[in-house]
Amino acid sequence: MHQEEAVAGQLRSRFLLRYLTDEFGQNLPDRQPEVDAFWRARAWEPLLAAFEQDAQRKAAWAQRLQDNLPLVRAALGADIASLGDDDALVGIFGGVMTIARRRVAAWGGRLVVVVVPNMDDYVGHVPRYRLPVLAVLRRLDLPIVDVDAALRATGDPLAFYPRRNDWGHFNARGYALMARQIIDALEGR
Repeated sequence: MHQEEAVAGQLRSRFLLRYLTDEFGQNLPDRQPEVDAFWRARAWEPLLAAFEQDAQRKAAWAQRLQDNLPLVRAALGADIASLGDDDALVGIFGGVMTIARRRVAAWGGRLVVVVVPNMDDYVGHVPRYRLPVLAVLRRLDLPIVDVDAALRATGDPLAFYPRRNDWGHFNARGYALMARQIIDALEGR
């Protein structure tokens, strides 16, 4: 799933939008066995397959972007014209990060954002949200761990992905490099 699809999916979900309120939480750390069982059972697979075959459900899901617009406006206190516009999505991201920073600070924590580069960055297609998202994070003065420079310094960034010519997450070497970057940033190196 690419960034745009993930963002649109989250804005369509009324359940996920509840996270924009301070009162909502699922207490997931205390429910780890339940979460693990859900993923092991793969109970979501038949539901996803049925959704993919149902044009009516897909149309209703697409309509939710418009239906949820008032909820997002209210939660962020912002005059947002559309949940599908790139500028609006970047603004929504900024609002969500502002809420996250405030919540983390309220319990004495520090929010550090880890930017995981998309392998498109290394084949000449910088993802359209990368630079605007980094600008928002800098404007909010949030600490950023961007693994991009470390990957580029190796001379072969694609060696840290499982397949050089297909989209994917990091391989073991990529995750190890990212972990070192995070540890160094947290320890102030």
